[in-house]
Amino acid sequence: NEEVWYDGIDGDCAGDDDYDQDGDGHQIDSHGGDDCDDEDPNIHASAMETLGDSVDANCDGDADSSSWETLNVESSTGLQGPRLSESNGETVVAFIAQDYAGTGYPGLYQHMLSNTEPLLGSQGYSDYPVTWSMDVLPGFDFKASDDYFLSAFQTHEDDTTYWYIVTIKLSNQEVGGSVLTPSWDAELSYDDLHVTTKGSDVAVTNCGDFGTLIYSWGSWLQQHDGSRSFAWKSNVPGDVCASELREKRAHLVNTSNEKYIYLKAEKDNTELKSEEGPDVVPHDIDIIDEGGKRHVAGALGSQGLYILRGSDAAMFTVTGNPFRVRIAADSSTFYAVYATESGAAYLVYGDLNAVTEIKLDTGQSLVNDVGIHLNSDDVLVLSTLGDDDSLAFTAYQL
Repeated sequence: NEEVWYDGIDGDCAGDDDYDQDGDGHQIDSHGGDDCDDEDPNIHASAMETLGDSVDANCDGDADSSSWETLNVESSTGLQGPRLSESNGETVVAFIAQDYAGTGYPGLYQHMLSNTEPLLGSQGYSDYPVTWSMDVLPGFDFKASDDYFLSAFQTHEDDTTYWYIVTIKLSNQEVGGSVLTPSWDAELSYDDLHVTTKGSDVAVTNCGDFGTLIYSWGSWLQQHDGSRSFAWKSNVPGDVCASELREKRAHLVNTSNEKYIYLKAEKDNTELKSEEGPDVVPHDIDIIDEGGKRHVAGALGSQGLYILRGSDAAMFTVTGNPFRVRIAADSSTFYAVYATESGAAYLVYGDLNAVTEIKLDTGQSLVNDVGIHLNSDDVLVLSTLGDDDSLAFTAYQL
């Protein structure tokens, strides 16, 4: 017999759900389900939105509004992050906690999401709990490869500040990296740090108002075994910095003096060379290398967003005053997620001529920080940290 859908009778004896014509596992909304188009298996309440296609794939009434999920932080508090990266076909969402999982000690934590179906939630995790008392200071970043995880952060222990690069070799969970402390004043702390990658190399930068910037670079293995190279510059106070590998330099901003400079590493010289930077004053900077060019995003507060792609730059007026920003990019488009001073979050994407802006409904009352990654399966994953130590995430198909 010919099947008549939604009459409660399996007319063709196929054993199908009579209220799920497209077989996507979601019943039609007119009969109590959550599927607003029961003839398209790619449209239902759990579907991932395709960015900019004007189709409401997740049936929430808004074509650009993707579904947000939460990640289990194991009752951890004092979170910093999220920082997103990729390893072995999975998108990694990383954070550091002052009190990890209620232990009373700090810890590093990484959730793994499916590259193709991230909205299914965490597919596993990796953690590195610390078993001694320390205060985790502001400043955390993370990158991953198929072989290593690398976390950079700073702590205060026994009247001494330590700058950590912690690496985990994934094949055997071997812990490596390095620990530094300002030898001239052990209680000084850095204001910012940043990690970037290019090919098989990793660079880490840290800076502070006390005036010294350190730039470390090398392969993943060299960062792991401590044989990485490093250079520094004294008498360059700054509270915002980022690493770049394309020209092997650090970006440094002093927001008080409204000064942006480059500090470039030169062969066989451990002192960085200072050069003038652009005429902007970001409160936060992110740099990635993608498609053979650098991509820089700067959160300019009331002045909006600064975007640099290769050697071309633009400033955009956006909603709110951006103070935290992260960037992803492909050959034609940049994707910047930012948090405002008032705790809202937005996604901006486009080229240097025109952009589209989406307000992100994360479900958190206030957003303190943001993360973004465009994975190798052309899925854009976003994550946000709430002021209540919650981690939320969503994804868009490109």
